[in-house]
Amino acid sequence: MSRRWSAVLVIVLTFSAGASVLAPASASPPAMPTSQDDAMARVAPAPAGTWSKNVKLSTDIPTHQVYTEPHMAVTTKGDLVAGWKEADTNTGGGQAVGWTYSSDGGLTWAAAKEHSGGSDIVFTVDENDSVYLNRLGGGCGGSGICTYKSTDGGKTWGPGVATSFGSGFADKNWIDSDHRGRIYHVYDPGSDRPAATVSTDGGATFKGDYTFADPSGGYGYPVVAGDRVYVAGTAPIPADGSPPPDDAYEQARLCLEIIREALERAGSGVEHVVRTRVFVTDPAHFEGIGRAHGEVFADVRPANTTVVASLLDPSWKVEIEAEAVVP
Repeated sequence: MSRRWSAVLVIVLTFSAGASVLAPASASPPAMPTSQDDAMARVAPAPAGTWSKNVKLSTDIPTHQVYTEPHMAVTTKGDLVAGWKEADTNTGGGQAVGWTYSSDGGLTWAAAKEHSGGSDIVFTVDENDSVYLNRLGGGCGGSGICTYKSTDGGKTWGPGVATSFGSGFADKNWIDSDHRGRIYHVYDPGSDRPAATVSTDGGATFKGDYTFADPSGGYGYPVVAGDRVYVAGTAPIPADGSPPPDDAYEQARLCLEIIREALERAGSGVEHVVRTRVFVTDPAHFEGIGRAHGEVFADVRPANTTVVASLLDPSWKVEIEAEAVVP
């Protein structure tokens, strides 16, 4: 392809005869469909001969740029935010990301903003119509990914917040809102498993950098379902891979610390635990294990079941699982 030509990123908007792009701001939103048939009945086919209109997202696109991987978010107010990845053919493919916004349903767009060094950009919208922009190569706090928040439909953005940690490397990310106060971020940290972080304070901070469990076992750790988080059986395995402590009390403390970290990554905490299950290999270990449990949950007093059982590793004296509420 000649360098005189370049790909131009466009958004396709379809106009039906006699229809406006956006409903008036004062109009009430339509009722949710009650069934698939109801939803399909509301989709009116465009009249014959009616075609979509192509609208450029930016009028200041350099001829040497190639644009790929577009992404978009739409608020309930009708604001649109769009972004894309750029490759500079003059420099052999040097990467950047760009984004812009529209306040009139996509008929016109603001001048594009760019950031060099980025390689991926995605958006989501929360229950308050705040837009979150996730960008690889953000460089905030040594993180490989930064999240920016806009409360005005993409016109202005707050400071970048680190959403990936560890080595600082990250690749291919995604961000989404559960519309109940939590923002979830999933990304590839450069290992053989994806990782995730979660924000419970409107994107001000992200906790975790949790790497998902190996799927070959058929289970997850932890698992969030609605307003509950379930932490799978937790063994006394030190983070550095060293052997577990010999003492039952120390093993229980280690299990509970691992559980604490898992709960925080899922947006909860030990103060929200409602049930624990403790598996011990010998009734003689119960005194030390019970002491460790009491130190962590003295003010919480969750329901507890303790049973004597054989565990997978002969060096383990205890294994603990927990169930908590996500506030």
